[in-house]
Amino acid sequence: MTGHLNDWMRLKEWCDISAPTNGHSSMLSLDSDGDYPILHWLPTDSPPAILLKPEGSEVKIISGNLEVNEHPKGTIIQLERVGYARIEADDELGRKVLIHLHD
Repeated sequence: MTGHLNDWMRLKEWCDISAPTNGHSSMLSLDSDGDYPILHWLPTDSPPAILLKPEGSEVKIISGNLEVNEHPKGTIIQLERVGYARIEADDELGRKVLIHLHD
């Protein structure tokens, strides 16, 4: 491949793409062809979530999204590059509420 490293990136566990231009990108290869920055990605319909993470005497609230899943309350899940959390509830805004367990 030709071009600059910043012109391409890897969608984690899927494909290499060109850097988005005007909201569009092109798939370059299913196989990883280089040492490109890796993007963790989710589809647009991924459900919202909040992670409650203790930090000293405070609780930090981290907003994000999850992969679509059918995990019941009480399930322990691994959040990539974050750690492990337990699904605690759904809040009044329809978000999954997760409790951070450990890194």
